[in-house]
Amino acid sequence: MKKYIYAALIVLFIGGCSTHVPKVEKGYVIDFSRYINDGIFISVDPYYGGKFTPIGMVKVTNAPAIKLGKKTYENETYFDIYSALDYMVSVAKKHSANAITDIKIKSWCKSKFQCGYEIDGFLIRIESKKIEDE
Repeated sequence: MKKYIYAALIVLFIGGCSTHVPKVEKGYVIDFSRYINDGIFISVDPYYGGKFTPIGMVKVTNAPAIKLGKKTYENETYFDIYSALDYMVSVAKKHSANAITDIKIKSWCKSKFQCGYEIDGFLIRIESKKIEDE
């Protein structure tokens, strides 16, 4: 009888030691529709559509900062990807571009709380097609 009790205790002990590793799944979407509604086409692919005028390459590096008086200090917060994209779109508009293609977004972190984004792209002006009356 003692053998069965010891065997049951050993089985319970070994079974209780197994660990369950929880599964973590995350997904992220960067929504470009707000820029399309503002007249800027953004694509991760090179542009293969109709006629366009190449304007140039653009690179934006964005990081958190706090400005106090005349000094700027790094802020220990995560930086929003959309503020980096907003700045890139303002640069595109300044150069009369209506599209940013071949866009590449990289995130970086100096520490757990000092993170930012680096975005590369190609500025172009897509020629609009005119519909002629037949």
